[in-house]
Formats: sequence, C-alpha cells, structure tokens
Amino acid sequence: MSLTKIQSLRVAALLEDCSLQFDIMGLGLEAQRNKVQERSAAAARERARLAKCKNDCDYLSQLMTKLRLELEQKQSFDSLLQIVEEEDQEITMRDAKEEQLETLKVQQKQEELGAKKFSLMLKKERLKRMNEMNETLEERSHNLELKKISMQNADADKQLEDQLEFMKKQIKEEKRAHEESTNFLKNQHKELLEEVQSWEQHLERLLQEKRMELESMCQKKAQNLERLNEMRRKFAQMELVVKDDREEQERLRQQEAEIRAATKLQAWWRGCMFRKGLGHFKKGGEVKKGKKGGKKKTKKK
Repeated sequence: MSLTKIQSLRVAALLEDCSLQFDIMGLGLEAQRNKVQERSAAAARERARLAKCKNDCDYLSQLMTKLRLELEQKQSFDSLLQIVEEEDQEITMRDAKEEQLETLKVQQKQEELGAKKFSLMLKKERLKRMNEMNETLEERSHNLELKKISMQNADADKQLEDQLEFMKKQIKEEKRAHEESTNFLKNQHKELLEEVQSWEQHLERLLQEKRMELESMCQKKAQNLERLNEMRRKFAQMELVVKDDREEQERLRQQEAEIRAATKLQAWWRGCMFRKGLGHFKKGGEVKKGKKGGKKKTKKK
C-alpha cells in the first residue's frame, strides 16, 4: 500500500522519534544490567531479563529505521506487513513446537510410570520368593532337628535338654528375623504404593497445568489476532482522516484564492469608478466644485 509524499514524511518523522526512544530505552536497560551483580540466581535471571529487553529494543529500533527508510524512498510499508506475517508464522511454529514438547513430556511421564509399575511387580515377586525360601528353611531346620534327636537318643537327658533349648532359641531367632524381613518388605511395599500414588497425582497435576497453559496460550493468540485486527482498523481510520484533512485543506485553499480574486476585482472596480467619477464618487466631486466657485465670486465683489 502506497502513501503520498506528505503522509510518508509525517509517518517517517514519527517512526524516527520512536526509534530514538527505543535506543534511549536500550541504553537505560544496558546501564541497569551493568549495575546488577551476579551474586545469586535471582540476579542472574534479572540480568538475563534486562538483556532480552535490550535486544527487543534494538530489534524494534532497527525495524522502525527500516520502515522509515522504506517510507521515505518508496512511500509504502510493505516490509511492515511482511514482518507481521513472519511474526504470525513464528507464533504458529512456536505453538506447534510447544505442543510437541508437551506430548513428549507426557510420553516420558507415562514411560516412567510404567517403569515404576514394573519395578513394583519385580519387588512383589522377590518378596514371594523370599517367603517361600523362609518356609523351606524352616522345614529343613525342623527335619534336621528331628534327625539329630533320633541320632542322639543314647545321650544323656541333660544333653538333650540343652540341645532342645539351643534349637528353640535358634528357631526363635529365625522367626524373629523372618518377622523383621516380612515387616520390612511390607513397609517397602506400602512406601512404593504411596510413591506410585504421589507420582500419579503429580502427573495429573502436571497434565492439568499444561492444559491450562495451552488454553492461556490459545487465549493470548486470539487476543493478539484481535489486537492486530484492531490496529489494522485504526490504521484504515487514520488513512480516512488524513484523506479528509487533505480535502479540507484543498477546499480552504480554493476559498482563499477566490476571496483574494474577489478582493482584487473589487479594488479594480472601485479604482475605475473613482477615475471616471461614477457612482457616489461623482456626487462628491460636484459638491466640492460648487463650493470653490462660490468662494471665488465673493472675492471679486
């Protein structure tokens, strides 16, 4: 879309002022970034934020300068429309990349949850095997005890009683160890179940947050599109205002030219009437002549 020379010069002056303002803002941000010292994570984030703001100011200043040069040379702003289209394409590409990242994160979480479930199944199998091993150990120890008792029938009652006491103590220790191992495995199983539940809750919460972020991004995208349409509408209104102002100035210029021409014509006509003694200029001349003649007669007398 092309503009007139005056319109392009006005817009170019405005863009030059905006470019200077962005340059000043960039210098201020650079000074603030130099003042901030990287002593903590918050300070580092602040420096990064200020650097990003400065880069944005430099980019906008360059964009304003490029648009101003285009307006001065070609009286058009095609580069602005091209940049807006590129920004729209970048926004759509960024949204697609973010959606892909979200899907990858969800897949990773699902894989982690599957790995947790698989490890839990392995631990359950291990617990079952340990229980079976404990039962076999008890059976073996009981059989050995019976064999020892049968082989040592010839010994004294005291030795038998001592051996029985010893075996009872050993069995008691085995039972205690078995109970401790079973309690430990039960606690481990309970903790694993709680951890799985917490991971499921965490995954649901993350999914909800990502859905909310996706909805907010869609809303922001709609707002940006609406703002772009509003800016286009305002720009069209500004073009109409500039066109009306130009027509009004042309009409006022024509009226002033007509007034000057009418004034010159009236002055010429009055000069002609005065020189030829027409209209009220004639009456005034005759009265003056009569007065002069009467004065001369009185002098002759």
